[in-house]
Amino acid sequence: MNNIIFLGLAGAGKGTQAQILSDTIGIPMVSSGDLFRFHLSNKTELGIEANKYMSIGALVPDDTTINMILQRIGEEDCNNGFILDGFPRTLEQAESLHKAVNGQINCVVYIEVAENELVKRLSDRVICTIKTCNAILSKSAIGGIDSNCPKCDKPALSQRKDDLPEVVENRLKTQIPLIKQLVDYYNNKDILISVDGEQNVDMVESEIQMKLGINQ
Repeated sequence: MNNIIFLGLAGAGKGTQAQILSDTIGIPMVSSGDLFRFHLSNKTELGIEANKYMSIGALVPDDTTINMILQRIGEEDCNNGFILDGFPRTLEQAESLHKAVNGQINCVVYIEVAENELVKRLSDRVICTIKTCNAILSKSAIGGIDSNCPKCDKPALSQRKDDLPEVVENRLKTQIPLIKQLVDYYNNKDILISVDGEQNVDMVESEIQMKLGINQ
C-alpha cells in the first residue's frame, strides 16, 4: 500500500505534482480543494458552509474537512493507497488521519517555495470553468483572462476569488504557521522529504521521483 501526502503552501505546485505521481504509479489522487469545489458547484449544504471560509481565504473547520476526506479515502479505488493533495492542513487533521489509517503513511512530500513567489504565482493563476477541461493556466502566459482556454478553445477562463492578491496574502499568513507545525510533525516521524518547488515542473517531478526511489 502506498499512502502519500503532498504538503506545501498554496501555489507550491502540490496538485500538479500529485497528479503526475498518481498517473505514474497508478494510485488515485484525492484533492481536498477538488472535493470542496464539487460541493460548492453543486450547492450542497457542505459547499455553502465551506464557501463562507474559502471566499476570504480562511480554512474550513477541521471536523468538516476530516469527515469529507476520510469518507473519500474509504472508497474502493483507494484500497491500494492514495495520494493526498491539500490535506492535512492542521495538526488536528494530521492526527485524525494518522489514527484513521493506523499510522500507515509512507511518505510526505514537502514542496518548498518562497512566499513572494507564491503571491506572484497565485495572482497570475486562472482556471477553465469547463468541467471536462478544468485547466489551470497562467494569465500572463495566455494573454489575459479574456482569451480562450488554450486547452479546450472555449471562452471560459476565470480567476478564483481566493486567488485575488489580497486574499492570497491572507491565505499565506494563515497557512505558514500551520505548515511549519506539520513539517515538524512529519519530520519527527521520519517520513518527510523536502523538494525545491522553485524549479520548473519537470525538474520538480524528477526530484520527487528520485527521492521516492521511483525508476524514471
